[in-house]
Amino acid sequence: MKLIRLTSEDPTALFDCDFNGGITIPENSKIALQSVSANLQGGVFLVDTVNNKIIYQIATNYIREVELTPFLYFEGNTDELFKDIENKFNDKVSFEAGIGVNKVLGLEWKAGIKDGGRTQIEYDIGRAESWSGLGSSTTPNLWEENNTEYTLGGSNRVFLGAEATQTPTDTFTNMCILPHACSKGCGYVRARLAVLTNTGATNTNGYIIAFSKTAPDPTDFEERNIFIGIRVGFDNTTGVRYYALILNGVEQTRSTTVPFIDSSGSIKNDSIELMITGSRVEANIYHNNPLPTTKINLGFSAYNNEDLFPCYIFKGDRTHAQLNQTRFTASPFFQSAINLTQPPTSADEENDPASVNAPPQPPSVINITNNKLTFGSNQLADYLGYSSPVIPVFGTLESDVASFNAINEFSVGLGIQGFIIQLLNVNVESYDSLRKQRENILAVIPSTDGSGDLNYSPPFMIPIDLNNIKPLSLRNIKARIVRTDYSNFIMEGTGLINLVVV
Repeated sequence: MKLIRLTSEDPTALFDCDFNGGITIPENSKIALQSVSANLQGGVFLVDTVNNKIIYQIATNYIREVELTPFLYFEGNTDELFKDIENKFNDKVSFEAGIGVNKVLGLEWKAGIKDGGRTQIEYDIGRAESWSGLGSSTTPNLWEENNTEYTLGGSNRVFLGAEATQTPTDTFTNMCILPHACSKGCGYVRARLAVLTNTGATNTNGYIIAFSKTAPDPTDFEERNIFIGIRVGFDNTTGVRYYALILNGVEQTRSTTVPFIDSSGSIKNDSIELMITGSRVEANIYHNNPLPTTKINLGFSAYNNEDLFPCYIFKGDRTHAQLNQTRFTASPFFQSAINLTQPPTSADEENDPASVNAPPQPPSVINITNNKLTFGSNQLADYLGYSSPVIPVFGTLESDVASFNAINEFSVGLGIQGFIIQLLNVNVESYDSLRKQRENILAVIPSTDGSGDLNYSPPFMIPIDLNNIKPLSLRNIKARIVRTDYSNFIMEGTGLINLVVV
């Protein structure tokens, strides 16, 4: 009988032990685990350039490949993996005109652990709404307003501007903000120019559409709260309307594009838009002079999946400055205090026809499309709990919105459920149906001790045949401790494995 003590300080629990004189193992010997001890942190998985690719499909002609950030994940930071999946998926969502996939307007991805401890990667679509409680809106007025109001005008159209009692101002006091974040994949806030005339001073003319990274009380809103915005102004000196981009509260050089207003409240007037598209927020003008509409990009700002809240700010009084056809795609996953529901998009768009002068509209009923998720490696799919790198395994998921749910529990970060002691360069007579082959398993340990560490001595040793018909001389023994699905975990300090050869 021989006792062999293996030690390791490798953080992945790999035991690579050399012996100067070699260890002679007689023919037809058996080997057994006497005890094992290790201080564990939980499962570990290295995302690298070999296994970090995922492909998602939300329609036959809408397929995107994402690359996760290379990083080492373990029990304490698995939330970061799901956040990276979520962000990278959203970064690849963008609207493409002409391909017929308008369902991406308002689309947002979410990744995390759901009921049963299983991975869920899903997308939903935030509906385009005015949230004003008027016209075609199916919800109460959800905007927090200061000196502004929505009113119902002719043809059941909804108009937004300063309250009738307010005078022109060069401050940001006449404004409204909706304290619910925008859809992060391809969300937007929009409006159509309704009225823009001269109050008699450039700094008290026009209005601003904006995104803010915070949702302050509208009485406390300041110019510095604007992350990105579009200023629509009227120059008192030249008598010419103008557009200007606003970045981080600073108004940029005026655009050469002159705002077009055919008449007060006309559906032919220009529309303005701030759209999250991929990894940036674009400021767009849908310019209608001459028709057909020309989409003009005023500029953009880099976007890192922050929460963005929509704002409308009025410099001019209600007689001289109004917007209509306001629209906002509210995030389907953002948790807010307001009672926000997800109504269907109005088919009639406040009785305004979806003509050539309209920005691209989301469908009134979300399309049923072909959905699919494909992992670039079995290792990443296994780590997340998916039984196959392709979901669904056959065909596609036919759905308006899709949820890809793992079959197996994501145990990393939720507690390790068992261990395998595996020999890597010594053959033993042990087999595993999970791998459908011999796997050189020395022992299977059901769980950790009460503290979460691995301290185990079997109640009685079970020797396993080495099947060595001749004596062996071992100068190196390699072993490892892994989870029951063969994934690694982080080991702190020195680990011990004691073996007995008989």
